[in-house]
Amino acid sequence: MIVTERCLKSFYTPILITNLRNKRGNAMEYNALIKELGVEVILFYPTNPESQTDGIYFPDDNIIFVNGMLAEIERENIILHELGHLISGHYRYDCQPDMIHVGEENQADRYMVKSRAEQYLESFDDQPDYIDIHGFLTLFHIKPSLYDMADSVFRQLLNYSN
Repeated sequence: MIVTERCLKSFYTPILITNLRNKRGNAMEYNALIKELGVEVILFYPTNPESQTDGIYFPDDNIIFVNGMLAEIERENIILHELGHLISGHYRYDCQPDMIHVGEENQADRYMVKSRAEQYLESFDDQPDYIDIHGFLTLFHIKPSLYDMADSVFRQLLNYSN
């Protein structure tokens, strides 16, 4: 399999992918989702420690590359983020305006945060009255700049009003 940097349109249907649920109705565990979608995950080890890329999804080859030097929980976050691109139907176009790229990154981050939030909420017997967003971000090694997004995701999942 040859991995290229070409920008080819993916043929995945986001609607079908987002409907994958487990028996409890929650989003499938990402390993099951990877298997279901036939996505190959390959660890890479950057030769330049200053590398800006911790992960990338190549839709034409259905491969996610993840920086193998990251901690396991951080690699999981990267995989969830890259799956967010696939599920949202994003395609790698190097010629895209920055505004589109930023929006797509935001959607992929939101997918990752939502997946982690669902995982976090499963640890409670009952719906919690309060969520420590900073504690959640720290527990899952999620960057603090996603605080507002995490707050919004929890409000949505718990049906809290703003």
